[in-house]
Amino acid sequence: MSASLFGVQLLPVVFFQGYMDLMTKVLTSSGEPTNVVKGNVLLTDDNRWLPLQSGLQILIEFQAGVGLEILAKIDVVIWEQQCQTNVNTRYVI
Repeated sequence: MSASLFGVQLLPVVFFQGYMDLMTKVLTSSGEPTNVVKGNVLLTDDNRWLPLQSGLQILIEFQAGVGLEILAKIDVVIWEQQCQTNVNTRYVI
């Protein structure tokens, strides 16, 4: 799976390679979600000097960022030939 964040291509995430790797993951799966992407992105970083009426100047610093976490869970039922995928996205600004 490959994704793009704010126009920047992220590294591809490989869940399995080939049939044997898939079967190994299905049979040893713990049922817990897998981290696909987890990290922080700085959106803006700005410094400005603001003159006051008294003649003094103050420095205003402004930073904004996003914390992002994408989790994926894949459930495969071999006997019923079913597959269910859940993708959870959490972010904080």
